[in-house]
Amino acid sequence: MLQSAHLRWLREELPGLVEQGILDEATAERLRAHYGEVDSARGRRLVVALFGTLGALFVGGGFILLIAHNWDDLGRPARTALSFLPLVLSLALAAWVVASKRGEGWQEAVGGLWTLSIGASISLVAQTYHIPGDLPGFLRLWLLLALPILYVLPTATGGLLYALGLFGWVVSAGRGDGPPLFWALLAAAGPFLAMRLRRQPRTAGSEMLVWAFAATVACGVLPSLERLDDDLRGPLLATTCLALWAGGAIADRERWERPLRLVGGCGLLGTLFVLSYADAWDDHLAPLRHQVEAAMGELVVAILLVAATAALLALAWRRRGAELLPVVAALPVVWLARLLAARSGEAVSATVNLYLLALGAAMLAQGMREERLRRANLGAAVLGLLILLRFFDTDWGFLVRGLAFVAVGLGFLLVNLVMLRRRQAP
Repeated sequence: MLQSAHLRWLREELPGLVEQGILDEATAERLRAHYGEVDSARGRRLVVALFGTLGALFVGGGFILLIAHNWDDLGRPARTALSFLPLVLSLALAAWVVASKRGEGWQEAVGGLWTLSIGASISLVAQTYHIPGDLPGFLRLWLLLALPILYVLPTATGGLLYALGLFGWVVSAGRGDGPPLFWALLAAAGPFLAMRLRRQPRTAGSEMLVWAFAATVACGVLPSLERLDDDLRGPLLATTCLALWAGGAIADRERWERPLRLVGGCGLLGTLFVLSYADAWDDHLAPLRHQVEAAMGELVVAILLVAATAALLALAWRRRGAELLPVVAALPVVWLARLLAARSGEAVSATVNLYLLALGAAMLAQGMREERLRRANLGAAVLGLLILLRFFDTDWGFLVRGLAFVAVGLGFLLVNLVMLRRRQAP
């Protein structure tokens, strides 16, 4: 679907196209009916939601500061009552918002206030009664109590705070809780995200939610699988990023496709370039039996993650066809590299380098053939970066390196020149 700016431009162009005889009036009307009206209130709703959320945060922060000013003079019963007061007030506001069916601004503000009041109440009660604990335990309890908010008030603010808290928890938890709870909490928010994208697929809030959850998945996969040795963690990170990219390929032409493609694609390429060095494998070649004995839970999660990625890639392949083959091939390549790593780091490095070379060449050829300048430039960038990294990883002389740099630069210029001429040709 077209974004608001594009839709506005199209509706402004239609009368002129009808006057010039390029379109008839019936076709113009069908186009207007197909793309719908311009959502002129969208920007206003976003501003209302933003300022409503900020207002709730300032009011809550000011209330906490007022309590803190007299905190030392209060007894335990008064402290306990004041500790639960923000939570009780936010619950009352949430009930009023739901019962009266208030607008998006109210929902965003109350959803954010409710989420923050849970953390405030937990910390104040723990401080009052000197309850021992640590940051991972605090964040875990906060996430479990905040999860229902996503379904009572399905707001972007609540979802963003939940994603941020989940990322903070998995990074700080380390080896203590293991991966199951991270993936369980992530899966528990899945229906909320799916409902939000189905009901409001083209809003800025939905796009921000996809950005937040995609980044949380990409950044949280390695901390959640920390007990696995590095020879498995690298391919698993590439697999996870590939799953995000496949989700973007399936959601073709939706506004929230871009976060999945960018986070997944950039994460995949970055991981592959790191794995293209033999040193990334030589020091971490543990046998599979060691993996099973040391981290059975993590290994089960890893198997499920690979299977889910394969299913997403198969669905994307069915929808988009052979054009996805260069990227889809990354899944068997990274796991073939893991098998080769048990024998030689040089062999796995050569495998990953050959794949990156083939990927860049295929994307460059696709872009040239289909006259897609962005894809052609991306393919050329992959090739150029691969050559650049190998220059610093070899003993070639300055003359050879300089000539290669010139060749890569000329290649970029030639690709863009050819593509621009094709576009300008009648």
